[in-house]
Amino acid sequence: MQESISTSEVAASVVRVGPPPRALLAAVVISALLSPLTGLAQPIPPAAGGAAPGGAPGGAPAEQPKPSPLKREEDFGSTPYTQYGEFNEEEEEVADTRFFQFGRFFGVSVGGGASGAIGNRGLLWQGGFPSVDLKVHYWFDFNLAMDLGFNQASFFYEILTRNERVDIRTSTFGASVKYYIPTQDLSSAVGFAGPYFALGVASYSKTEVSQSNGGTTTDSQFGLNGGAGLEFVISHRKTYLSIEGRLHSVPYVDSTSADFITTNAIPDLSGLIWSSSVNLLFTW
Repeated sequence: MQESISTSEVAASVVRVGPPPRALLAAVVISALLSPLTGLAQPIPPAAGGAAPGGAPGGAPAEQPKPSPLKREEDFGSTPYTQYGEFNEEEEEVADTRFFQFGRFFGVSVGGGASGAIGNRGLLWQGGFPSVDLKVHYWFDFNLAMDLGFNQASFFYEILTRNERVDIRTSTFGASVKYYIPTQDLSSAVGFAGPYFALGVASYSKTEVSQSNGGTTTDSQFGLNGGAGLEFVISHRKTYLSIEGRLHSVPYVDSTSADFITTNAIPDLSGLIWSSSVNLLFTW
């Protein structure tokens, strides 16, 4: 039988040994604090089949899946920005084809007519017949065209108090834009006439020569003009007869002159200039 150890002996032994060292107490305290965490750090047992979660069999890390490339239809989906628009190309091609088949491209016209003035200038100027008119034409389409034109006319006036005659020669060189009225829905008579409107800018030159003393006065200005006309078909796409009338606003220097108040009782020479012409138009 083992000998029993009495309480007094244990106490005596403790007294003999003395208090535990501080390092031992610190180790006990640290192990007590870390004991809850040691359970969390335990390795997770591998699943059935020997593959660890999140890894390949045998403990190797699992390969991450690669994103699949986008399909072509996903890259270029049907949106208002990727869809092809016709932009009325078919209608424009039809119109261009029709114009090339039945339209006119270039033309030259030559003719003559008469010119005059209205307002106070018309009270002084006389004559204006005949006038010469030359033009070069270009068509953009059936309804829009332009022309470069030259016109020359002659006038005269008399100074009553001195019985003096002054001859006037005017020259006009300018460009105009013409718009032909669509006549598809109009009567055949109007469609046959080919009506149009014209608007242009030109350089106007005026030379006055006195018959008594031979004195010459020249004035050149830029001005605007507008009018309308008719084109009658003589031979389709080849020959036409054009009748045109225009009004010209020209800021001549003598427009505000008061030199004719005492001689002709005209306060100034304000007023518009008009012109009319009949031309034979050749096109191709």
